Amino acid sequence: MSKPLAITKRQAKTLLQAAQEQGGIVEVETSIGIIRLIPKDKSSDDESVDKEPKGYF
Repeated sequence: MSKPLAITKRQAKTLLQAAQEQGGIVEVETSIGIIRLIPKDKSSDDESVDKEPKGYF
């Protein structure tokens, strides 16, 4: 079972649209944590996760 979102879909879309227009990233602090909304033009398609673990199982 999942938790309900701390902000509505409409609020998220509005904040994301504002971030795109201003060229920034929006962070919303909620009771479940910080939600970061990153516009597609600010996100990277590169995988930043290491393919092979280093030193740990």
